[in-house]
Amino acid sequence: MLHEEWTTVQRILVIQAGARGDVAEPGAAIWSLVEPIARLQQAAPQANIVLLCAPTASQTALALPDVAEILIHPAASEQELSDSTKALDLVDVLRSENFDVAIVFSDGQTSPHPFAYVCYLAGIPIRIGQSQEFGGGVLTDWVKQRDAADHPIELLNAIGIGA
Repeated sequence: MLHEEWTTVQRILVIQAGARGDVAEPGAAIWSLVEPIARLQQAAPQANIVLLCAPTASQTALALPDVAEILIHPAASEQELSDSTKALDLVDVLRSENFDVAIVFSDGQTSPHPFAYVCYLAGIPIRIGQSQEFGGGVLTDWVKQRDAADHPIELLNAIGIGA
């Protein structure tokens, strides 16, 4: 399912939906993205990978390798995304960033669809995510979630970005 366009992709937005890890440690979910981001960079070495994160996780995000930019926005957290004003502001920010691809990694208990919808409204043409439920056209590439412990790696394998 790997898009031919990946050879020309210039900007990839990565989003971690959900609260993997300890809630008291907001940046813990970010660490689960080290290997997936490395795989993305290997699959599209010409691309800049941009990580969307909430202000509470920004210090952790700065330590990640293979991330060209950190986009800090309050609506990057599940709780704040439900605030329509913040969500619409995030749409405007993402639209101005001209992303080619958005990949929404979820923790297996959180739907990627709210973030995918924001990316849809921002005009990001390829939106990839994994969930139990089908969300219509909000995800251009929907991967049915299986009962696997490592959801980010499972998602990448399903779209053709293997080890």
